[in-house]
Amino acid sequence: MINTIERYYVHGVPIAEILDRQHSEIKCKVQNLRRSIVGGMEMDQIISRSRDLIDTTLAHFESEESAMEACHFEGLDAHKSLHAEMVESLTKIWSDLGHRQISNAMELMSFFDVRLEYHLDCEDGTFGRELRDGK
Repeated sequence: MINTIERYYVHGVPIAEILDRQHSEIKCKVQNLRRSIVGGMEMDQIISRSRDLIDTTLAHFESEESAMEACHFEGLDAHKSLHAEMVESLTKIWSDLGHRQISNAMELMSFFDVRLEYHLDCEDGTFGRELRDGK
């Protein structure tokens, strides 16, 4: 449960709004990567966009966990476990991308299309609802 109203804000901005923006940013970067792959861009650009997407996702996980800790979110431990599993997958995919193979970029796209999309839209929803409802 969220204890006090001031926990809803960071520098005057609602936490839910910050997390929603991060979700939108991640989804936009997924589309940028997809355009790079489909458009036949050079591998350097694909790798750069992949790295940017992974970094943005990892930063979001840290930000979200910090917000959950500050709000004493009851589902924090379970959510951290979900993040840890995804970080492990992202770390492996990034390591494989170092071999500069398009199939590894496609694996990253698949991860974002399936696993992370579900996480952002559904699993993060519990915390988002709690922030919005003030419970």
